[in-house]
Amino acid sequence: MASVNREPNGNYRVLFVGLDKQRHTIRLGRVPERFANKAAEHIDSILHALKKGYQLPKDTLAWTVDLTADLRSRFVKLGLLEDQAKTQLGPFLRAYLAGRTDLKPGTKYKLQIVADELIKLFGDVKDISTLTEADARHFQRYLATELGQGINTVRRNCSRARQFLNHAIEQRILTQNPFRVLKGLAVKSNKQRRCFITLETYAKLLDKCPNQQWRAIVAMARIGGVRVPSELENMIWRDVFWDLGKVRIRSRKTEHHLGQAERFIPLWPELKAELAPLFEQPGQPQQKPDAKVFQLSKGAKSNLRTGLTRIIERAGITPWPMLFQNLRSSRATELIKSNPGYLAEAWLGHSGKVADEFYRTITDADYLEQAGLSGTLSGTLIDSQGIRTDTDPQKNPTICGVLDTVGHYTNVQAPPVGLEPTTQRLTAACSTD
Repeated sequence: MASVNREPNGNYRVLFVGLDKQRHTIRLGRVPERFANKAAEHIDSILHALKKGYQLPKDTLAWTVDLTADLRSRFVKLGLLEDQAKTQLGPFLRAYLAGRTDLKPGTKYKLQIVADELIKLFGDVKDISTLTEADARHFQRYLATELGQGINTVRRNCSRARQFLNHAIEQRILTQNPFRVLKGLAVKSNKQRRCFITLETYAKLLDKCPNQQWRAIVAMARIGGVRVPSELENMIWRDVFWDLGKVRIRSRKTEHHLGQAERFIPLWPELKAELAPLFEQPGQPQQKPDAKVFQLSKGAKSNLRTGLTRIIERAGITPWPMLFQNLRSSRATELIKSNPGYLAEAWLGHSGKVADEFYRTITDADYLEQAGLSGTLSGTLIDSQGIRTDTDPQKNPTICGVLDTVGHYTNVQAPPVGLEPTTQRLTAACSTD
């Protein structure tokens, strides 16, 4: 138990036995006796918390926050408190990010965004040991209401905040994570944002592409089913095996999983029809097999989204919810219909569970086929709730051409190009095996 001792010169000191079983002294200087007695009480609380692995009591924690820098350094030197540079929110987050040299630039950028928002909301000098479950809920509401982030974005960012504080537990700054109170942070599929992009729409996009590189990008997304831009950025001509009819896809997203750093997709005729002209273009470094296929700028993600939006609008189509992911998910839907599951999953680089959750979509053509109907879908459609929906794209330009997994018509902004089946030329040309 800590004891207080008054020296002849009027200064106070606290004597205690540390966790190392040795006697230690903290000299407080010329302070009121009441302060010295409180210091002894709080030192006992700190020792008890350290011994049991508990967090500091709130009153002790508040007391340590108000210590002068000189007095705090004495506590730190004796192992009673952490260095403030480690426990203040801003320095802690910056040190964590600086130490994560293993992270990819994109991952680090997303973590940095969350770190910035945490500092903005709670302050750079906020002691992370004072963060509470109420603060975690406040941060969640802040992302959703003040920043207007979507539900899945909020989930991801709260999960990243929890990741930061898990590191604090590993460093023994915290004993429990206040963000543990937030449940259900796993990203889930938003069926309202699913949209099947028909081959007819794909043909319209190709016609409005400004150059051959853009035609190849759209083809890689819709026919190749690749992730854009991550799986295009490092694609080189050596990855295109013209004689073997396949293309190697290097995946940064899955490379940390054993055996999933790369995969192969067929060089489908529709894909070859766009890659071959790009390869043969004057100025394309055909003699350098390690040259990149796509010359993308540094901010490829935002630039490609802007570029595709312009192409869609030039085609007279309303942009669909997730520009590139909907192209990829449309291909996933097609492939599973005409190929064994293991092939469709291997080509697109995801499991069947992920495909069902985020990609595969039930289209109107599925219902027509099962009902033994044929022809176009113009007219009316009665959904599972008995609601009649005009499916003529001229009368209802918001029809996306898909039904969600429970059979309800998904009424989201999407291309006014009608519904499946697609044009005869493209249907005949589409090879999926």
